[in-house]
Amino acid sequence: MNIKDWTLAYIEYLNSFKGTLEEKSVLGDKILCKYSDKGRVVYYTNENLVLENDADTENNVIVCLNKKENLSFLIDHWKEFASDKKLKIIFVNIKQNLQWAIIPYIHDKFNDSDGLETGLKSLFNSVPSV
Repeated sequence: MNIKDWTLAYIEYLNSFKGTLEEKSVLGDKILCKYSDKGRVVYYTNENLVLENDADTENNVIVCLNKKENLSFLIDHWKEFASDKKLKIIFVNIKQNLQWAIIPYIHDKFNDSDGLETGLKSLFNSVPSV
């Protein structure tokens, strides 16, 4: 299973609870969804964490592997990620079907900047790295 397939299964799993998914289409590494309750959501699927943003979308979700390089990239680019109110990042271990997620904008509001790296490492270590 690759990261796009995992994300497609994850979207269907979440939809099994609410049933609000109206449309879903795959465009390259993006999965475009329309929900009756939260509007349009773009899922960016890439093994490596990158800065992605669709300014026309109510919600953006980046799905990447839970690996040290991605954690380092998040820490190094924290301010850019935290400035996007619409962004959620999901770090996954596909083989074990485990993930952790963060909304940097919200996390930044309650986080002590001195403890940012320690807190993110704790979240990272909650799921086996790949």
